[in-house]
Amino acid sequence: MIRRIAFVLSILALSSPALAQKKGTPQGPFDGARGFKCSFPVYDTARWTGTKPEVLAGEQTFAFDLDSFDFKKGRARLASESGATLTSMVLTDTGLNVIEQTPIGNFNLTTVFVAGGTGTTYLAVNSRHNGDLSSAPKISQNYGTCEMVK
Repeated sequence: MIRRIAFVLSILALSSPALAQKKGTPQGPFDGARGFKCSFPVYDTARWTGTKPEVLAGEQTFAFDLDSFDFKKGRARLASESGATLTSMVLTDTGLNVIEQTPIGNFNLTTVFVAGGTGTTYLAVNSRHNGDLSSAPKISQNYGTCEMVK
């Protein structure tokens, strides 16, 4: 399952369909955006016992910034307390999708949704699909908002 998700995300990162990705300056609510300050105070995760996941939820302090948008190349920078990384970015009619590949090949996906927010604050979800060769996956879904920086 994880391999399928990684495959799909890699395809998205490498070759976004022309119909889904808008090139150039964004139109609509993200017009003029220089970045987003994102905060995800609520999460859920799975603790694996064999092949059965137990879903756990809780509160957290998890935040990062998205900036240095290059809509023509489909790139953005994700910056957090632990550093910064260059990501792939796909802008669609429904939102801004940022795809991060970790150094060991895992994928994380953040979507800032066009609908559902108020003013310059947008609803956002961050999905982390992290695993290694010797232990169960460390996955989470993080829920929060991203504040637009103009």
